[in-house]
Amino acid sequence: MTFTDLTGSPIEATIAVHGFILQSNINGAATLPLKSQGSIVDVSLGGAGVRVTLYGGSMGQSVQVPVIPQGDWTITSGQVVYLGARPDGSPHVLTGDLTLETGSGLQLDSTSLLLPTDGLVSVQ
Repeated sequence: MTFTDLTGSPIEATIAVHGFILQSNINGAATLPLKSQGSIVDVSLGGAGVRVTLYGGSMGQSVQVPVIPQGDWTITSGQVVYLGARPDGSPHVLTGDLTLETGSGLQLDSTSLLLPTDGLVSVQ
């Protein structure tokens, strides 16, 4: 299993699956305890991450972890972004508008997401 940012560069991500907390190595690789019928996996980097279903016995799986961009942020259909507590306890900050396309999701766990005073949230 490999973990990358949205540009394809390997990351040292924190991975939660079946009650285990694991860390990918400097090359973005980690071995996970997955069920063949699918396992829900939360992957994060600095408190921002994604929730995916991964399958045991399936080679070549890779997960791209989104990072909150500068400016507007669109979470695309099929993508569920997970924002957990940041290491320093500060909230996540978006500098533009937030759009959630149909079939996407945003989950906040023990954190908050701050938008600018003129920021818009659009849920399709």
